[in-house]
Amino acid sequence: MNKTVAKAWILNCVTVAALAALNTCIVKAEGEPAAAPTPVPLKVGRVLTGEAGMNSRNNRIVVEVENLSEAIEKNKINPRDFVLFLDGRALKGIKAEPVEPVKETNRNLLEFQLRRNAEAKDVWNTLLGRPTTDHRRQMKVSIGRPDQQAIPVDPDKQNFHLRLYHPGWAIGCFIGLVVAIGIFWALARKSTIIRDSGPRNVTPLQRPYSLARFQVAVWFFLVVASFLLIYLITGDYNTLTTQSLILIGIGTATALGAAMIDAGKRDTADSELHALLPEQDKLTAEVAELTNTKIPNLQAKFSSNPPTGTAQELSTLSALKVELAEKQARLVETQKKIADAASGLTKPVTQGFRKDLLTDVNGVSFHRFQMLVWTIVLGFLFCIGVWRSLGMPEFDTTLLALMGISSGTYLGFKIPERQS
Repeated sequence: MNKTVAKAWILNCVTVAALAALNTCIVKAEGEPAAAPTPVPLKVGRVLTGEAGMNSRNNRIVVEVENLSEAIEKNKINPRDFVLFLDGRALKGIKAEPVEPVKETNRNLLEFQLRRNAEAKDVWNTLLGRPTTDHRRQMKVSIGRPDQQAIPVDPDKQNFHLRLYHPGWAIGCFIGLVVAIGIFWALARKSTIIRDSGPRNVTPLQRPYSLARFQVAVWFFLVVASFLLIYLITGDYNTLTTQSLILIGIGTATALGAAMIDAGKRDTADSELHALLPEQDKLTAEVAELTNTKIPNLQAKFSSNPPTGTAQELSTLSALKVELAEKQARLVETQKKIADAASGLTKPVTQGFRKDLLTDVNGVSFHRFQMLVWTIVLGFLFCIGVWRSLGMPEFDTTLLALMGISSGTYLGFKIPERQS
């Protein structure tokens, strides 16, 4: 009996010990994860594409990444998580695309398509901005996570150039723009393309150059040239901004307002002449009658010997002389008004391009000078902004308001501006 109890007790102890050991093994297995595999070191080597660009037939870059295939297998890396790095700058949104291997042993190639997107706009502006006559730039190519450092590069294996623009297209566009400006300048000298619409009674080439129309022409050519430059480099044709349209609109509205003011002055001159010319004819006839008939007839009666004029006729003679003086004064005033009104149909005439833009009948005008200076200053800043960032500049509303005030001042002073 004692032996049976002893055997049962020993069996129970062994069972409990075995279960405890098994439980310990299970807890260790669940609490201690398996050791992670050692990360495979990656390094960017050759760039199989020697030259590529956004607005180019070849807009793809193929990069060889050492140990990429091994890292994909061991570390479970997704190659599509990598983005392109140029000169150490991450181009977010430009993700890798695996390339079908040329050989079965080479699975370390990644391909990137160059495109201008919103995520990488600032980086592209830095890489492509400030273009020069050199149409390409040498750059180091790497890959990496969007929010991490780029993978190390083997500089001895890389010789990649980023093409900014196609030189042939650039030369063609430049020549076309120069030809267009040359044609415009020839038309400006030999036609009324940027001349005032009046005065009416002079030949077209005698009309003065218009400051407002010149302003419209400046902004037109600046926007066209900027549009061509941006398109040549980026291939993006949706580059016009609200501010560039506002600047053209301000110039157009100023030119339209100036034309309306000039037309109003001509209509006023026509109306005044229509009313003043009959009055001048009437006064001229009345003065001639007083001078040649009425007054001489009465004076003859008092000049005879003996005088035959009566006291009443003497009084009439005095009244006629006063009337003659009044009518002569009115005739002089009417003739002056007619001359002023007629000058609106014959003056001003051109005095040369520079003087026409800056002067009126009283000489150099500050409001004209102000408008011309602001047009030149903002035009210069516009060009610098496009050259630096390859985008139409976003002017502050204060600057645009200042441009509008300058144009409004010009129109305001043009209303009372005399023609002679």
